[in-house]
Amino acid sequence: MTPGTGVDWVAIHGNAIVSDYSNPVNIEYTSMGAVVKPKNNLTGTFHVPIPSAPNGNTKIKTLRIREDEDLATVSRIQIHYGRNLVYNQDITARDLNIENLQMSTHFFPPQVQEGEIGHAFCVTATVLFEEPDSKITVCSLGMLFCDT
Repeated sequence: MTPGTGVDWVAIHGNAIVSDYSNPVNIEYTSMGAVVKPKNNLTGTFHVPIPSAPNGNTKIKTLRIREDEDLATVSRIQIHYGRNLVYNQDITARDLNIENLQMSTHFFPPQVQEGEIGHAFCVTATVLFEEPDSKITVCSLGMLFCDT
């Protein structure tokens, strides 16, 4: 395999997401994913836990979210590695294709050493809802890790 190419996809099904405590959303879990709706106002945040890559790498090349929007858009993506915020991007374009969000230029902590426990990742997404009946259905979320 060519150095720098992705070697490991790690993905979580949409029904694994959880609501944020301070900016909550309503979540209805289904076999096809999670339906996220506004709770207290027309913005809300959810979190998605992602395990570390099987190869121990912590450098993310791509983040993909498979979702369907109905009068709602993702406005911010954050990624935490353990306690560290390692990526933060405000999304301003309504038609942004977040399935190809490139992460390869960002620094991440070094690889986990053999026999040691690593940290998992947490992807945090903030959603803007246009009206109280708006929703976003998250089917899956995954990361492609680099090999170097």
